[in-house]
Amino acid sequence: MRLGSSTIPAEQEEIKSFAKWILSIGDGDKEANEYGDSAVCVPEDLERGILAPTLDAVEQVNEYVMSMIP
Repeated sequence: MRLGSSTIPAEQEEIKSFAKWILSIGDGDKEANEYGDSAVCVPEDLERGILAPTLDAVEQVNEYVMSMIP
């Protein structure tokens, strides 16, 4: 994981918490339904970001969103 480090204890705890959360998603620690899908609760401060497994997926999402803008 490429997370920056900080000397501020509060930021260190936030980085540690985020790393644990994102790794749990990648490791598939959440229970999945019969289709292999699982619900992920995204923190409010990340709701505007787009999580995607590959750069190709990000590019597809970007193209779709940009096509909606006149």
